[in-house]
Amino acid sequence: MTKIDGVLFKRMLLSGGNNLYNHYPEVDSLNVFPIPDGDTGTNMNLTFSSGSSAVFAKNETSISDVAKTFAHGLIFGARGNSGVITSQIFGGFAKGLEGKAEVDAITFANAWMTAKDVAYRTVKVPVEGTILTVIREASQALYEKVEKDMSIAECMDILYEEALHSLKRTPDLLPVLKEAGVVDSGGTGLCYILEGFKKALHNEIVEKSMPQVTDTVPTPNKVSDKDKENIKVQYCVQAYLELSHQDPLPLNKKAFKEDRFKALLEAYGENIAVVNKDNVIRLKVDTFKPGSILTYAQQYGEFTKVSINVKDENEEYLFDDFKVQEMPHKKYALIAVGVGKGIEQLFKELSVDIVVSGGQTMNPATKDFVDAIEKLNADTIFIFPNNGNIYLAASQAAEFVKDHQKVIVIPTKTINEGLVACMVFNPEADVEDNIASMKENISSVKSGEITYAVKDTTIDGVTVAKDHFMGIQGKKILCCHKHKVNTLFDMLTQMVDEDSQIITIIFGEDVKDDEKKAVKDYVQTKYGDNMDISLADGLQPVYSFLVSVE
Repeated sequence: MTKIDGVLFKRMLLSGGNNLYNHYPEVDSLNVFPIPDGDTGTNMNLTFSSGSSAVFAKNETSISDVAKTFAHGLIFGARGNSGVITSQIFGGFAKGLEGKAEVDAITFANAWMTAKDVAYRTVKVPVEGTILTVIREASQALYEKVEKDMSIAECMDILYEEALHSLKRTPDLLPVLKEAGVVDSGGTGLCYILEGFKKALHNEIVEKSMPQVTDTVPTPNKVSDKDKENIKVQYCVQAYLELSHQDPLPLNKKAFKEDRFKALLEAYGENIAVVNKDNVIRLKVDTFKPGSILTYAQQYGEFTKVSINVKDENEEYLFDDFKVQEMPHKKYALIAVGVGKGIEQLFKELSVDIVVSGGQTMNPATKDFVDAIEKLNADTIFIFPNNGNIYLAASQAAEFVKDHQKVIVIPTKTINEGLVACMVFNPEADVEDNIASMKENISSVKSGEITYAVKDTTIDGVTVAKDHFMGIQGKKILCCHKHKVNTLFDMLTQMVDEDSQIITIIFGEDVKDDEKKAVKDYVQTKYGDNMDISLADGLQPVYSFLVSVE
């Protein structure tokens, strides 16, 4: 087989996606830091699923068209830095196949070189020992070894084997990987995709294993990608779902987590809308298999109203929550990322127009930002990603704005930085002055977080015990103690210096009233005479305390 077309490439995508799906929990587990954010595999899986859904909804046969559709689906579904880089790899691959109905070995190898080039351009400061290194070294090796009449299967064998060799070398390039005794997680995910491609070219399609229902990403019985291209009818599902609120929950019910619920629906449906009011979920989703969506949703409660209709662009809504209201025109609009009712309220009080739900462990997709941007009738829109793993997805969304709009992503890496940036935003100032002011104030913020450890380890001389609480500043673990409040006190001692003027502490959803009182008494006694103290309920998950010192 010296050439492949779009039909065979679809088989490769099916096999590669299934192989990634079967191993994404393993990719998640390769997280270097012992914090509950091992989501690289989840992000790559959801990103890849978005691309596959776009491909199998069409009957394209040229490899150029299939690759382009796949890349477009990836871009909108991209989550986290690993997902965005994956989308750019295949965006570059599609660029290398433009106008081709089928491709030979030389074109195939050149396309991977283009994939590598585009991926590297995505990241301002590329870090070696990551997925970027794996795609660079693998594509370069194929480019050097490819021959004119070589079969595509041989090309794929070379690409995959070189990717594996590159992956094994990643700890030599990134000391933090070597210290943790792991290889790069994003590179691992890419290798699983390439392995699936390789097997497809050797007539061995990887099948998806039994659904893995976990706390991170529950999985419904999705319509088979292999059959999806033959399904012509899409349905609009609208429903009211009353959540189970018994304590304890019935054995057949689970606690509802909106971020994960929405992320799963977005992976397996389109035009998602979820509104939670008074313990009742209003759900809307376009899907090829409504029964599976309803079965999945029912594990959280019971339906009080359900409507299933053949997809119609002019469908009527069961309720008004999902009707897009025309927003008044304004000069500026603000979008911030955060999770927790208190966090959302804090941003709303600072004139943020839309809070995109997400953060650690569940990164919003590019499409979430695109949807938010499209709702705003503003000339200039500022986005505050508030997480280093969300910045690329937000930046990618900025490429899909209307001609008259300008979108600027402020590089906030924490909730506290986002809040400070919003505080100094001046609706009367021009764009450049606002950017300068926000960036200057962000640079003056020292941010810290306290969360629990998911494993025993030692990093930078700090011994970390599983289930104990760590104080983290940036990428450095400052301390670790059994009790969260003691960890906070230790972390503050290390963060506060003689130049500090303001301390802000945001309480997470796991912090009890007596712990809040202990914190208030401590900081007022120790720091209250010399500094401004601000305490707030963020009700955020994952982090017990979000701290900033200015």
